[in-house]
Amino acid sequence: MKRTSLERTIFKRTNFKTTNLKRNWTKRISLKNLKLKSLIIKSLKIKVKLKTFLLNSIQFKREKSITAKIMTAKIMTGAAVMLILLLFLCILTGCGNKNGKGDRITIVTREDGSGTRKAFVMLTGIQKESQDRTSLQAEVTNSNFVMMTSISGDENAIGYVSLGAIRDNVKAVKIDGVEPSAKAVQEGKYSLARSFYLIVRENISRAGEDFINYILSDEGQKVIEQQGYVGERTGNSYEAAEVKEGIDGEIKEENKREISGEIIYEIKGKVTIAGSTSAAPIMECLAKEYKKKNPKVTFEIQQTGSTAGIESVSEGVCDIGLASRELTMEEASRGFKEIRFARDGIAVIVNKNNPLMDISRETIAEIYMGHVTNWEDVY
Repeated sequence: MKRTSLERTIFKRTNFKTTNLKRNWTKRISLKNLKLKSLIIKSLKIKVKLKTFLLNSIQFKREKSITAKIMTAKIMTGAAVMLILLLFLCILTGCGNKNGKGDRITIVTREDGSGTRKAFVMLTGIQKESQDRTSLQAEVTNSNFVMMTSISGDENAIGYVSLGAIRDNVKAVKIDGVEPSAKAVQEGKYSLARSFYLIVRENISRAGEDFINYILSDEGQKVIEQQGYVGERTGNSYEAAEVKEGIDGEIKEENKREISGEIIYEIKGKVTIAGSTSAAPIMECLAKEYKKKNPKVTFEIQQTGSTAGIESVSEGVCDIGLASRELTMEEASRGFKEIRFARDGIAVIVNKNNPLMDISRETIAEIYMGHVTNWEDVY
């Protein structure tokens, strides 16, 4: 066996050539005492044994190192085999798929009082008679913004929002081959279309009444269309209300203004609006434009949901309620006035990484009722 450099060194240093060394010691020293001679020979044998022990120790360490390397190689080979098996299983089960295929669908819906949800379940057939059959496994959000945030953060999610509220962080898909757009809604081609309503009492304030007149005018309808919704133009134009002194109890001296030498009294007051989160953004734009003509009118707009807005009108908490659905029979029996002022589509949205481009109303219903649970059953 070939020795290492360390073994050769030890061997060289311990190789005293026992036979020659014994002869030299015997020549130089007159050993008349046999016991002394025996002791010297024994010490030389011990040195030889020490050399053998050291060589054997080195050989053991070398064999142990080789064994450790073999064991390490076996462990690494086993780990590699396990990794390959795991990757193979992932491929079979669709693990890590980024386009949604084979993954469980995350259903996202709106809260119970939402007019958008009410319209959505009715238009898709999820609601049968008076029963909303949306799956109990669906995640619930309370606004268009939260809905889009949820969809943009989950590649397997599906949801729905007001067409005019869509942002570029999600993707709106076709419904039965029709692209969601204001034009498709106006032409009656888009099946998931609904209307927006103003809900008012008979004794609405003068400022509230004048604001409604502005909304229904061509000027107001133009603002609505600029926001991506479908207007309800009637050909009526709006003129800022000019109330003569003493006609209305709300008119005060501080409202007086002179226009072309004529003294008029401007409308002044606060208009409180509450209701649909889908319609509220339109109201904010309309109020902004209206104030340019009537600077002494202030607004408070609350996004509370359609049902809550209707209740606020009933309780006298607000002047105008916003609803993205029609009044129920029970609500209509309370004597509210329902005024349609715009039309909108409901867009079905998915994550931008989802390859889905088109979906039928029937499939939407199957998903939301929990009958279809995986994307591989949709494509």
